[in-house]
Amino acid sequence: YTGMLLPFATAPFGIFSKISNESGIPIYIVPVNVSYERVIEDQTFLQLRKMKANAATKPFTYMYDFLFNYGYSWAQRPGRVMIKFGEPIPLPLNLKGAERMAFAQKVRTVVGSLQTPFPTQILAKSWGFKAERKKEYLIDRMKYTLEDLQDTGVDLRFVDGMSPGDIIDNAFYHFHQRWRNVLDQVGDLYVIKRMDIFQQYEHHISHLFERGNQQ
Repeated sequence: YTGMLLPFATAPFGIFSKISNESGIPIYIVPVNVSYERVIEDQTFLQLRKMKANAATKPFTYMYDFLFNYGYSWAQRPGRVMIKFGEPIPLPLNLKGAERMAFAQKVRTVVGSLQTPFPTQILAKSWGFKAERKKEYLIDRMKYTLEDLQDTGVDLRFVDGMSPGDIIDNAFYHFHQRWRNVLDQVGDLYVIKRMDIFQQYEHHISHLFERGNQQ
């Protein structure tokens, strides 16, 4: 799991298009997007991948996942979730080749546009490549991140009225918890302790910065 919005497989659209053509029944694709302030299993993805790759531990992978996350849910701060449904998109008939690929990309773009960025994602996107950053640097970078997000027309309700400093503080609240030290503060520096987790949140909104997403 990377947190990225990956390209959509095109085969299902071709299959459903053929069914619609043969049956005469119109089919619509309903875009759905689920945005997470924090993913409860974000700490276990790396461990689960190792367990699934090991024949001895593979049978216990999902039990470990359930027990770990259920136990942590009692000690961790909860995060918010936003689920959005877009307008149904009519599926064209006889989709083939390039047309099928273009339709799949169209649906992906609509699904991505329903993303609702949270402070955790905006901080991660503003960070850059170093493991350590000063708050002043992050505030400056975040101004540009917010401007780019505003240009996409994406829903910014969860950061509306917040300053970059407020967004950093809110994100730190979720990244720095008991038994969950993804991000730490040492003096005037913020330090990433779990880059594999932190980058998931950057990837949650990275598709919004792809070329062609600005209004």
